[in-house]
Amino acid sequence: MNKIFLALSFLMGLVVLASNYLVQFPIKYYGLEEILTYGAFSYPIAFQ
Repeated sequence: MNKIFLALSFLMGLVVLASNYLVQFPIKYYGLEEILTYGAFSYPIAFQ
């Protein structure tokens, strides 16, 4: 397999794991703690 493919696959998995961890922390500014978490910002990075 190509080394770049493996590296990018690893990075995507790392971002998805980080997003799953960050989803438990709500954003406590402007009353957004009911609808928005930090995982919402990191998850789309995996699919750019």
